[in-house]
Amino acid sequence: MDKQLYHFQVVAKHQNITLACDELHISQPALTRSIKKIEEQLGIELFKRLPRGMELTPSGSVFLNRVNRMDMEYQFALKEINALKSGQNISLRIGSDNLWAEVHISSLLDQFYDLNPEAEVRVKAGTVASTVPELLKGELDLVLGKIGYEGEIFQALTCKPLIPVKFVVVARPEHKLHQQASVTLSMLQGYRWIIYQHSDNYVWHINETFYEHGLRPAKVSLHTAFLDNAVSQMQKDDFLMYIPHQLLNSMSSKGLKQVPLVKPIHSFQSGVYYSEFAAQMPGVRQFLKLLDKTFIS
Repeated sequence: MDKQLYHFQVVAKHQNITLACDELHISQPALTRSIKKIEEQLGIELFKRLPRGMELTPSGSVFLNRVNRMDMEYQFALKEINALKSGQNISLRIGSDNLWAEVHISSLLDQFYDLNPEAEVRVKAGTVASTVPELLKGELDLVLGKIGYEGEIFQALTCKPLIPVKFVVVARPEHKLHQQASVTLSMLQGYRWIIYQHSDNYVWHINETFYEHGLRPAKVSLHTAFLDNAVSQMQKDDFLMYIPHQLLNSMSSKGLKQVPLVKPIHSFQSGVYYSEFAAQMPGVRQFLKLLDKTFIS
Protein backbone atom coordinates (compact mmCIF):
# COMPACT_ATOMS: atom_id res chain seq x y z
CA MET A 1 0.00 0.00 0.00
CA ASP A 2 1.14 3.57 -0.69
CA LYS A 3 3.27 4.88 2.20
CA GLN A 4 1.47 8.21 2.45
CA LEU A 5 -1.94 6.53 2.61
CA TYR A 6 -0.66 4.28 5.38
CA HIS A 7 0.56 7.38 7.25
CA PHE A 8 -2.92 8.85 6.90
CA GLN A 9 -4.52 5.67 8.31
CA VAL A 10 -2.25 5.70 11.35
CA VAL A 11 -2.89 9.38 12.10
CA ALA A 12 -6.64 8.79 11.73
CA LYS A 13 -6.41 5.85 14.14
CA HIS A 14 -4.61 7.80 16.88
CA GLN A 15 -5.97 11.29 16.09
CA ASN A 16 -2.64 12.47 17.42
CA ILE A 17 0.56 13.24 15.47
CA THR A 18 2.91 12.31 18.32
CA LEU A 19 1.34 8.87 18.85
CA ALA A 20 1.28 8.24 15.11
CA CYS A 21 4.99 9.15 14.86
CA ASP A 22 5.77 6.69 17.64
CA GLU A 23 4.02 3.87 15.77
CA LEU A 24 5.53 4.76 12.40
CA HIS A 25 9.03 5.53 13.76
CA ILE A 26 9.32 8.75 11.79
CA SER A 27 9.74 12.38 12.77
CA GLN A 28 6.83 14.75 13.24
CA PRO A 29 7.89 17.08 10.39
CA ALA A 30 8.13 14.10 8.01
CA LEU A 31 4.65 12.85 8.95
CA THR A 32 3.17 16.35 8.73
CA ARG A 33 4.63 16.72 5.21
CA SER A 34 3.17 13.36 4.22
CA ILE A 35 -0.34 14.35 5.32
CA LYS A 36 0.01 17.80 3.76
CA LYS A 37 0.97 16.26 0.41
CA ILE A 38 -2.21 14.15 0.33
CA GLU A 39 -4.32 17.19 1.23
CA GLU A 40 -2.72 19.18 -1.61
CA GLN A 41 -3.32 16.36 -4.10
CA LEU A 42 -6.98 16.09 -3.09
CA GLY A 43 -7.55 19.79 -2.60
CA ILE A 44 -9.23 19.24 0.76
CA GLU A 45 -8.43 19.36 4.46
CA LEU A 46 -8.35 15.86 5.97
CA PHE A 47 -7.98 16.84 9.63
CA LYS A 48 -8.98 19.64 11.95
CA ARG A 49 -5.97 20.61 14.04
CA LEU A 50 -7.06 20.81 17.68
CA PRO A 51 -5.11 21.89 20.80
CA ARG A 52 -4.83 18.28 21.96
CA GLY A 53 -4.86 16.28 18.79
CA MET A 54 -6.50 15.99 15.39
CA GLU A 55 -10.00 15.20 14.21
CA LEU A 56 -11.11 13.94 10.81
CA THR A 57 -13.11 16.39 8.74
CA PRO A 58 -16.22 15.06 6.96
CA SER A 59 -14.12 14.78 3.78
CA GLY A 60 -11.40 13.06 5.78
CA SER A 61 -13.90 10.46 7.04
CA VAL A 62 -15.05 9.71 3.49
CA PHE A 63 -11.46 9.40 2.32
CA LEU A 64 -10.55 7.11 5.24
CA ASN A 65 -13.41 4.78 4.34
CA ARG A 66 -12.13 4.52 0.77
CA VAL A 67 -8.52 4.03 1.85
CA ASN A 68 -9.58 1.22 4.19
CA ARG A 69 -11.38 -0.48 1.31
CA MET A 70 -8.31 -0.11 -0.91
CA ASP A 71 -6.14 -1.59 1.83
CA MET A 72 -8.50 -4.51 2.34
CA GLU A 73 -8.64 -5.29 -1.38
CA TYR A 74 -4.84 -5.10 -1.55
CA GLN A 75 -4.45 -7.59 1.33
CA PHE A 76 -6.88 -10.03 -0.25
CA ALA A 77 -5.13 -9.66 -3.61
CA LEU A 78 -1.78 -10.47 -2.00
CA LYS A 79 -3.24 -13.56 -0.35
CA GLU A 80 -4.78 -14.81 -3.59
CA ILE A 81 -1.64 -14.16 -5.67
CA ASN A 82 0.65 -15.81 -3.11
CA ALA A 83 -1.63 -18.85 -3.07
CA LEU A 84 -1.43 -19.09 -6.85
CA LYS A 85 2.37 -18.70 -6.87
CA SER A 86 2.94 -21.35 -4.23
CA GLY A 87 0.24 -23.77 -5.43
CA GLN A 88 -1.44 -23.66 -2.02
CA ASN A 89 -4.76 -25.31 -1.38
CA ILE A 90 -7.84 -23.36 -0.34
CA SER A 91 -7.56 -21.48 2.95
CA LEU A 92 -10.15 -19.75 5.12
CA ARG A 93 -9.85 -17.47 8.16
CA ILE A 94 -12.99 -17.05 10.27
CA GLY A 95 -13.77 -14.76 13.20
CA SER A 96 -16.52 -16.22 15.39
CA ASP A 97 -18.42 -15.25 18.52
CA ASN A 98 -19.12 -17.88 21.18
CA LEU A 99 -22.60 -18.77 19.86
CA TRP A 100 -21.32 -19.74 16.41
CA ALA A 101 -18.25 -21.43 17.87
CA GLU A 102 -20.26 -23.56 20.30
CA VAL A 103 -23.22 -24.47 18.09
CA HIS A 104 -22.59 -24.13 14.36
CA ILE A 105 -18.90 -24.01 13.36
CA SER A 106 -18.24 -27.73 13.72
CA SER A 107 -20.99 -28.88 11.33
CA LEU A 108 -20.15 -26.10 8.85
CA LEU A 109 -16.50 -27.15 8.80
CA ASP A 110 -17.49 -30.78 8.25
CA GLN A 111 -19.32 -29.71 5.09
CA PHE A 112 -16.47 -27.42 4.04
CA TYR A 113 -13.86 -30.19 4.39
CA ASP A 114 -16.07 -32.55 2.38
CA LEU A 115 -15.66 -30.08 -0.48
CA ASN A 116 -12.03 -29.23 0.27
CA PRO A 117 -10.27 -32.08 2.07
CA GLU A 118 -6.87 -30.32 1.93
CA ALA A 119 -8.13 -26.90 3.01
CA GLU A 120 -6.45 -24.96 5.82
CA VAL A 121 -8.94 -23.20 8.14
CA ARG A 122 -8.25 -20.91 11.06
CA VAL A 123 -11.00 -19.91 13.49
CA LYS A 124 -10.45 -16.99 15.84
CA ALA A 125 -12.80 -16.47 18.79
CA GLY A 126 -14.03 -12.97 19.55
CA THR A 127 -16.93 -10.56 19.41
CA VAL A 128 -17.87 -8.66 16.27
CA ALA A 129 -16.28 -5.53 17.77
CA SER A 130 -12.92 -7.27 18.12
CA THR A 131 -12.89 -9.27 14.87
CA VAL A 132 -14.34 -6.84 12.29
CA PRO A 133 -11.26 -4.55 12.45
CA GLU A 134 -9.15 -7.59 11.52
CA LEU A 135 -11.57 -8.35 8.69
CA LEU A 136 -11.09 -4.81 7.38
CA LYS A 137 -7.31 -5.24 7.51
CA GLY A 138 -7.53 -8.44 5.46
CA GLU A 139 -6.42 -10.57 8.42
CA LEU A 140 -9.74 -12.46 8.45
CA ASP A 141 -11.92 -13.54 5.52
CA LEU A 142 -15.32 -13.38 7.23
CA VAL A 143 -16.84 -12.83 10.68
CA LEU A 144 -19.79 -14.62 12.29
CA GLY A 145 -21.71 -12.77 14.99
CA LYS A 146 -24.35 -10.21 15.89
CA ILE A 147 -25.81 -8.19 13.00
CA GLY A 148 -27.04 -4.63 13.37
CA TYR A 149 -24.06 -2.53 14.36
CA GLU A 150 -23.77 0.93 12.87
CA GLY A 151 -20.79 3.13 12.11
CA GLU A 152 -18.23 3.85 9.40
CA ILE A 153 -16.26 0.70 10.18
CA PHE A 154 -19.12 -1.44 8.82
CA GLN A 155 -19.75 0.55 5.63
CA ALA A 156 -17.15 -1.33 3.62
CA LEU A 157 -18.68 -4.70 4.50
CA THR A 158 -21.65 -6.80 3.44
CA CYS A 159 -23.64 -8.29 6.30
CA LYS A 160 -26.25 -11.01 6.00
CA PRO A 161 -28.65 -11.99 8.82
CA LEU A 162 -28.87 -15.77 9.20
CA ILE A 163 -30.36 -16.76 12.57
CA PRO A 164 -32.56 -15.12 15.24
CA VAL A 165 -31.07 -15.14 18.73
CA LYS A 166 -33.21 -14.96 21.87
CA PHE A 167 -31.52 -14.80 25.25
CA VAL A 168 -32.64 -16.93 28.18
CA VAL A 169 -31.55 -17.32 31.80
CA VAL A 170 -30.37 -20.64 33.25
CA ALA A 171 -29.62 -21.85 36.78
CA ARG A 172 -28.85 -25.12 38.54
CA PRO A 173 -31.88 -27.39 39.22
CA GLU A 174 -31.88 -26.62 42.97
CA HIS A 175 -32.29 -22.88 42.37
CA LYS A 176 -35.33 -21.36 44.11
CA LEU A 177 -36.53 -19.71 40.90
CA HIS A 178 -37.35 -23.12 39.43
CA GLN A 179 -40.09 -23.43 42.04
CA GLN A 180 -41.99 -20.61 40.27
CA ALA A 181 -44.39 -21.19 37.39
CA SER A 182 -43.22 -17.91 35.85
CA VAL A 183 -40.47 -15.48 36.80
CA THR A 184 -40.56 -11.69 36.44
CA LEU A 185 -37.51 -9.46 36.08
CA SER A 186 -37.87 -8.18 39.64
CA MET A 187 -37.52 -11.75 40.92
CA LEU A 188 -33.99 -11.89 39.45
CA GLN A 189 -32.82 -9.13 41.78
CA GLY A 190 -30.43 -10.14 44.52
CA TYR A 191 -28.91 -13.10 42.71
CA ARG A 192 -25.34 -13.06 41.41
CA TRP A 193 -24.62 -13.54 37.70
CA ILE A 194 -22.02 -15.39 35.66
CA ILE A 195 -21.37 -13.84 32.26
CA TYR A 196 -20.17 -16.15 29.50
CA GLN A 197 -18.92 -13.93 26.69
CA HIS A 198 -15.83 -12.20 25.32
CA SER A 199 -17.11 -8.68 26.07
CA ASP A 200 -19.31 -6.70 28.45
CA ASN A 201 -22.25 -6.58 26.00
CA TYR A 202 -24.19 -9.22 27.90
CA VAL A 203 -23.99 -7.21 31.14
CA TRP A 204 -25.12 -4.14 29.24
CA HIS A 205 -28.18 -6.02 27.87
CA ILE A 206 -29.21 -7.12 31.36
CA ASN A 207 -28.67 -3.76 33.03
CA GLU A 208 -30.40 -1.82 30.25
CA THR A 209 -33.49 -3.99 30.72
CA PHE A 210 -33.29 -3.70 34.51
CA TYR A 211 -32.97 0.08 34.26
CA GLU A 212 -36.01 0.33 31.98
CA HIS A 213 -38.02 -1.47 34.68
CA GLY A 214 -36.65 0.58 37.57
CA LEU A 215 -34.46 -2.24 38.88
CA ARG A 216 -30.93 -2.24 40.30
CA PRO A 217 -27.96 -3.32 38.13
CA ALA A 218 -27.01 -6.99 38.07
CA LYS A 219 -24.33 -8.21 40.48
CA VAL A 220 -21.74 -10.03 38.37
CA SER A 221 -19.44 -12.52 40.09
CA LEU A 222 -17.61 -13.90 37.05
CA HIS A 223 -16.88 -12.87 33.47
CA THR A 224 -15.42 -15.72 31.41
CA ALA A 225 -14.93 -16.73 27.78
CA PHE A 226 -14.65 -20.41 28.79
CA LEU A 227 -17.92 -22.35 28.94
CA ASP A 228 -16.64 -25.15 31.19
CA ASN A 229 -15.41 -22.54 33.67
CA ALA A 230 -18.83 -20.88 33.71
CA VAL A 231 -20.75 -24.15 34.08
CA SER A 232 -18.48 -25.36 36.90
CA GLN A 233 -19.31 -22.29 38.98
CA MET A 234 -23.01 -22.44 38.07
CA GLN A 235 -23.25 -25.96 39.50
CA LYS A 236 -21.84 -24.88 42.87
CA ASP A 237 -24.20 -22.07 43.89
CA ASP A 238 -27.40 -20.18 43.04
CA PHE A 239 -25.89 -18.12 40.23
CA LEU A 240 -27.79 -17.02 37.13
CA MET A 241 -26.34 -17.15 33.62
CA TYR A 242 -27.57 -15.32 30.53
CA ILE A 243 -27.13 -17.27 27.26
CA PRO A 244 -28.45 -17.51 23.67
CA HIS A 245 -31.30 -20.02 23.45
CA GLN A 246 -29.26 -22.07 20.97
CA LEU A 247 -27.05 -23.14 23.90
CA LEU A 248 -29.94 -24.59 25.94
CA ASN A 249 -29.36 -28.20 24.84
CA SER A 250 -25.73 -27.92 25.84
CA MET A 251 -26.71 -26.42 29.19
CA SER A 252 -29.29 -29.15 29.84
CA SER A 253 -26.68 -31.83 29.25
CA LYS A 254 -24.52 -30.11 31.86
CA GLY A 255 -27.31 -30.08 34.46
CA LEU A 256 -28.56 -26.50 34.09
CA LYS A 257 -32.21 -25.57 33.54
CA GLN A 258 -33.93 -22.61 31.91
CA VAL A 259 -35.52 -20.16 34.33
CA PRO A 260 -39.17 -19.59 33.25
CA LEU A 261 -38.91 -15.86 32.53
CA VAL A 262 -42.12 -14.14 31.48
CA LYS A 263 -40.30 -12.64 28.47
CA PRO A 264 -36.71 -12.71 27.13
CA ILE A 265 -34.31 -9.99 28.22
CA HIS A 266 -32.85 -9.42 24.78
CA SER A 267 -32.95 -10.69 21.18
CA PHE A 268 -31.22 -9.89 17.89
CA GLN A 269 -30.19 -11.28 14.49
CA SER A 270 -26.86 -13.02 14.03
CA GLY A 271 -25.11 -13.65 10.74
CA VAL A 272 -22.03 -13.11 8.62
CA TYR A 273 -19.88 -10.09 7.72
CA TYR A 274 -17.60 -10.17 4.68
CA SER A 275 -16.20 -7.95 1.96
CA GLU A 276 -17.18 -8.33 -1.66
CA PHE A 277 -13.47 -8.64 -2.46
CA ALA A 278 -13.06 -11.64 -0.14
CA ALA A 279 -16.24 -13.22 -1.51
CA GLN A 280 -14.45 -13.69 -4.86
CA MET A 281 -11.93 -16.07 -3.25
CA PRO A 282 -12.82 -19.78 -3.67
CA GLY A 283 -12.81 -20.72 0.03
CA VAL A 284 -14.87 -17.74 1.12
CA ARG A 285 -17.31 -18.17 -1.75
CA GLN A 286 -17.87 -21.82 -0.88
CA PHE A 287 -18.33 -21.12 2.82
CA LEU A 288 -20.87 -18.37 2.09
CA LYS A 289 -22.83 -20.82 -0.06
CA LEU A 290 -22.80 -23.33 2.81
CA LEU A 291 -24.21 -20.65 5.13
CA ASP A 292 -27.00 -19.89 2.67
CA LYS A 293 -27.77 -23.58 2.20
CA THR A 294 -27.82 -24.27 5.95
CA PHE A 295 -29.70 -21.24 7.26
CA ILE A 296 -31.65 -19.68 4.36
CA SER A 297 -32.55 -22.39 1.83
